[in-house]
Amino acid sequence: MIYMPYLLSREREGASLARANDILPPAAPVIPIIEPVSRTWHTQWFGLSQWLSGGRRALLIVNPYQNDFEGGAPIISYAEINQAGLLDQSRIDDNALLPTLLIREPFDLEAVQHVLSVQPVKAVIHACMLEAEPLRALLAASEIEFHVFDDNATSRAYRRLFLSQGHTVLLRDAFVKTGSNQKYSETPYRLHDLPSQVRRAEVAGFADYLIETKSFPSNGAMSPKAAALHLGYLPQGEEEVWMQHFVGGPIVDVPRVAYSELFLLAAEKLVTFKRDHPEVWLDSHGCKLLIDAYNRRQNIQPADVKEYTLLHYIETMNRFCTEGAFGAA
Repeated sequence: MIYMPYLLSREREGASLARANDILPPAAPVIPIIEPVSRTWHTQWFGLSQWLSGGRRALLIVNPYQNDFEGGAPIISYAEINQAGLLDQSRIDDNALLPTLLIREPFDLEAVQHVLSVQPVKAVIHACMLEAEPLRALLAASEIEFHVFDDNATSRAYRRLFLSQGHTVLLRDAFVKTGSNQKYSETPYRLHDLPSQVRRAEVAGFADYLIETKSFPSNGAMSPKAAALHLGYLPQGEEEVWMQHFVGGPIVDVPRVAYSELFLLAAEKLVTFKRDHPEVWLDSHGCKLLIDAYNRRQNIQPADVKEYTLLHYIETMNRFCTEGAFGAA
């Protein structure tokens, strides 16, 4: 089973990949999907370079949805990456970074044909359904290795039509986003059941992502009222992914509180949860970094929290895909 974390090139995702490269075994079944939507996308490439130099692979979306590059160029390529000095091609296999086509509204067959004419597409993400037979014909000349299907936007019948063209991966955006950190419920809830779906459907793997939207960033602006740690996990013996939000704050009658102080309140709840729920695997390196920052009373920032929680999630999904439903460490 393969796990594909869907990353939008936001802050510190590249750093999480660099750390994961140092931690995960070489054969780890983790293949990140990179959709570089931010104008600061280039800051992520060092981490991706580290990931790829470890003999690993990644999918790179060449027509990112938000089209948010300097100059507004909607298509990216190896040439552009090399010109910016972002990846050291001398250390990276040409087959490691797979150009990926994102099919989404209001895309049509003509737009697909344009991307295929300028990029050697190796993977396709289906975020909507086009006419299946004409699309299959367009893709037939390409060596497609992965078809990633948004399971909420595509039907089983549609997905079956592409089985002969590459490995099937199911994608779901299941993270419950909210307007501010203090509004997250601290009651654990089921994030998705893709692992069990994948097992039943006998497809190659699953993909998901834990992100903030532009409207509701994790840092809560200059004066955050609360800090939230978003920890994904799998209960003992289950194949369903759960989510727990640990919220620190708000602190009543204090107009301005440092984020690091709010983090301590959230991390204290994480420490308690880990103690009271030994059946949940929280011995990841990412989780240890969070707890170590708490124990040291470290001046931690929102970007650090995102880096560590994403690392924890990647480690957890790798452990599941490698070992199956697992219990306490």
